[in-house]
Amino acid sequence: RHPAGGRPMWGLPKGHPKKGEGTLDAALRETSEETGLSVEPVPGTAPQLITYWFVDSAGDRVHKRVEFYHMKSTGGDITAHDGEVAEVRWVTLDEALELVTFENERTMLAETCG
Repeated sequence: RHPAGGRPMWGLPKGHPKKGEGTLDAALRETSEETGLSVEPVPGTAPQLITYWFVDSAGDRVHKRVEFYHMKSTGGDITAHDGEVAEVRWVTLDEALELVTFENERTMLAETCG
């Protein structure tokens, strides 16, 4: 859960690749940082792509492209997440579909995990 203007926003871990970092390595790093978990990609799965437009705080229109990887936990502790997120928790798919803030992430979860 990310704190956003006083209202909770639930979503999947994500972030920008660092210079020279591929999208898979960025996904592994961001997931570890934001959840406290060590993860690895589920074999035989492909990344899921979500694209959308939004208006940023400067009033500019931005095209966002996010690749999500199907991961499995290999260890770690969800209480060890970084301060970028307010809360991490394990939930069922049905609970995730209720909690996730953005429709495009809910749709991707339902199609990928349902």
